[in-house]
Amino acid sequence: MNAYWDSSAVLALIYREPHSEEATRAASATQSVYAWWWMRIETHAAMQRRGFSTLQEKNWLRFLDATCWIDMPQGKADEICRFNAMAKLRSADAGHLFIFSQLEDVVENLTLVTFDAEMASAAATKNWKVWDHS
Repeated sequence: MNAYWDSSAVLALIYREPHSEEATRAASATQSVYAWWWMRIETHAAMQRRGFSTLQEKNWLRFLDATCWIDMPQGKADEICRFNAMAKLRSADAGHLFIFSQLEDVVENLTLVTFDAEMASAAATKNWKVWDHS
């Protein structure tokens, strides 16, 4: 599958978390990984706060290397605010979902891989494909 990964999903690959098994299954099913470049900052910050082993860092770097990074120009700020007026997501989550919405128009069979309930719910209201981790 073509998959857009957010930080919650990537961190579930790096650390032992409630969604780690689902994240591993999603990673196995993913052929192409897409992410907003900010995800690197988010995951790095989380790893700095939590601490990490050499193996965790290697796994993180391997994931980053496989990712097709998406930019978000500053000129999109007003559009993102309008987009988020309905979803009411946290700031970075709004950015992630906005980018997913843009990619979803051009990347065939794009699936959102997230374990953030609010983001998944907002995507579902738009009938966007969300990784089923149930």
